[in-house]
Amino acid sequence: MMKGKIFEIWTNSSTTFKLAMPTTWVMGSALILLGCKLSPSDQLALTWVVCLTGYMLGIPLGMLVSPHKGEGRNFRVIGSYLLTLFSGYVLSKLSSPGIEKWIADAAANPLRGGRIMLFLSSLVLAVVQTFILRAYLEPKRAKDQFEENKKPTT
Repeated sequence: MMKGKIFEIWTNSSTTFKLAMPTTWVMGSALILLGCKLSPSDQLALTWVVCLTGYMLGIPLGMLVSPHKGEGRNFRVIGSYLLTLFSGYVLSKLSSPGIEKWIADAAANPLRGGRIMLFLSSLVLAVVQTFILRAYLEPKRAKDQFEENKKPTT
């Protein structure tokens, strides 16, 4: 039953979706392989946790950047609170003298710098995948777009 549903989704989806989803999965697989290659065997689990954490934090961010019609107001409020909290935290850390030591340490240690890049890459990948899935597969989004196109032009 599930196989038929997946086939139906694939055959009824747009060309953009058919190109975007496999591309993001290939990129995700490349990130996982890069993480395996980057880490020493005794620290592989930590690298996997870094990638997974970035991916899991990227999913709600993807939802924030692609809200449905009714979710927009709530997401704007939540997003503004999170942005205020995050920007205040980042600005306070940027002005502290410890950040220069942290950046120099990350640059001197390629494993730490690589993990930072893996975290950020996993985060961005999750945001893109969530956006694609919400834009092309959710019936509510399709209904919103259909109603928007159905409105008479003046």
